[in-house]
Amino acid sequence: MLRPFTVLGFTALAVTTLVFTTPTHAEERDLWLQRLPAGGVRFATQVYSSSDNAKHRFIIAEVSHTGMSLLAEENHADYQSFHWKDSRTLVALGDLNNSGQPFVQVYVDGKQSGVRISIPKASWELSPDQELGVLFDLRVDKKQNYWVGTCLAYDDNRPNTCKAYRALRADLATGTFDRLTRKVPPGSKDVRPLQSGLAPQKLGRLSAPDGYKVKLHKTDIADGSAMMGDGKKVPAFTCTGPSSSATWPSADVINWEFTTRPKTIRWVRHEPPMFIAEGPATNPIAETAPSYRVFRACSTQAMDDTVFGPHDLWLELEYELADVVVTGAHWVVNVGPVKLGQVPGSDLIAIAPE
Repeated sequence: MLRPFTVLGFTALAVTTLVFTTPTHAEERDLWLQRLPAGGVRFATQVYSSSDNAKHRFIIAEVSHTGMSLLAEENHADYQSFHWKDSRTLVALGDLNNSGQPFVQVYVDGKQSGVRISIPKASWELSPDQELGVLFDLRVDKKQNYWVGTCLAYDDNRPNTCKAYRALRADLATGTFDRLTRKVPPGSKDVRPLQSGLAPQKLGRLSAPDGYKVKLHKTDIADGSAMMGDGKKVPAFTCTGPSSSATWPSADVINWEFTTRPKTIRWVRHEPPMFIAEGPATNPIAETAPSYRVFRACSTQAMDDTVFGPHDLWLELEYELADVVVTGAHWVVNVGPVKLGQVPGSDLIAIAPE
């Protein structure tokens, strides 16, 4: 039996937050823009402000042959996840005001499509001792079905292991859901888009640009670190370029103990020169996982966050600081070596497929 969702609503804003960069060489910009797909490339991102709700933003933007434009801008930061179903269609999952009542909204070409639909608490079929939290998964299975899931209880002995799970399958066309499962749907994956663009392994491997060389080795970092030991040799690299050289990591790298231990180097762009250092990283509680950092030319510091799109499109997250306090962030949008402009955002970002 199909059970209906509940309709909610949001307020759209006038477009106000896009910042354009005046090109010094308009012809060069236009040549790089022509490399993009004819239909353009879209991305979605969100900004949360802990101090001012008026600064919350959800944004869908497009980069095309004519430049950059905003397709949607809304005054909220309620989305926990979103996923591009195709190059035009975005499926977004949120929890309105952290109420424990998740909802789904579909966007087509930057506009809300259909009703905004919410799952009533009773639909989860909770037992008397179970409580619905405020964290939800948006999952997609191999048949392109969308599921909304949540963990009701974790294993006390294994904090990251869920022992009581629920998921509801959504029919986006009818605004209903037609199946409840008490386990993670087979073949599904969580699609929360933290820095979701082209994965490093899909970027290919280029030869080093003319005049550049990166050599892997081990280096001593003598900073008196109690965690790693003063002067302990750690995996590192030295980049040598036409006008500078740098060794990374160094004592100047914040929390170098927990950053990537480079094992491979992959050049991914020539204009501008950009490469990825890949290797394991160990966090403060001794958990080790694959990781990577992105570098531009022979910089002494990795870029904060970088997302790669198709056809030389790439975005860099820059944090806005007041003294040492982070007050905001924005994505700088680039195609090749040309900066197009910037848009408010966070590491919750997803670039649409071609």
